[in-house]
Amino acid sequence: ISTDFNQTRLPDGRIRLETKEGEIYFLEQIKDPDSPSIDSVHVLLNEEFEPQEIEDKDTTRNSLREAQNPKSEGFTTIFSVTDKEGKTVGMINGSYLPPHREASGQLNEGMFFVGYIVVNQDLRKKGLGAILYQSAIQNADEMAAGRNEHLGMIGGEWVKRVERTANQFGV
Repeated sequence: ISTDFNQTRLPDGRIRLETKEGEIYFLEQIKDPDSPSIDSVHVLLNEEFEPQEIEDKDTTRNSLREAQNPKSEGFTTIFSVTDKEGKTVGMINGSYLPPHREASGQLNEGMFFVGYIVVNQDLRKKGLGAILYQSAIQNADEMAAGRNEHLGMIGGEWVKRVERTANQFGV
């Protein structure tokens, strides 16, 4: 993942991110449906979105449970960024939709759909959104490859104020 952060993988699987100015954050993938990190992610979502715009915690947890099912066609990915005090300051969640056969019999490509990506208002323009986005896409690509599938599309909806920035994320 290319960013301006100095990155160190920690024994617990998280990635320590340090800016040139010495600010420290931690990136982690949330895999456990019962993780308390889901509660923290939802606090951030509720700060940034209207209640009717976000899924509830049970839906998030059920999506992660389904992702653990080896027979599941798609999967959900959630990454979060916390500050050094442990407060969730950024998150992304999305779903991988597997390829399907066209009428011609040809297998098309899988798609990763970004559900939510948000960074705390005070920490925007530091690259945390880009690292979340790149982490989720890299993870979806690796998961697809593990299924002998190809991730060929990335989609999502953007609010107008972030569309230009989102288009610059790249992988």
